[in-house]
Amino acid sequence: MNKCPMCGNELIDKSNDFVVLVLCSNCDYGYTTDKIQPIDIDENVYTINILPGNEVSKDNLKLLSKMCMCNFLKTKVILEQGGAIVKDNAWNIRKLRNILKETNIKYTIEPEFKY
Repeated sequence: MNKCPMCGNELIDKSNDFVVLVLCSNCDYGYTTDKIQPIDIDENVYTINILPGNEVSKDNLKLLSKMCMCNFLKTKVILEQGGAIVKDNAWNIRKLRNILKETNIKYTIEPEFKY
């Protein structure tokens, strides 16, 4: 266990998934910092590709047209024939992927998306 640089007593680790927090068991010494997640520093640009042969339903049209910011006619073509709909950073791709997971729309993400 680490020792306090001020008084030599034991340091207590109260860290969680998001923050590193270490406090001295005796004096007021302590430090804290954010934990950086790999997605926070990922500089890749990812592409969501819709695969051909998806169902052209009202719900799919609404959802996909909102994601790719295009009209229903273009969205219908993308659902039927496939195509890239979004190029963005890892954070935004993860949000969109989580929405797509709840649908029956078939898609891929390139490059490989590990989040």
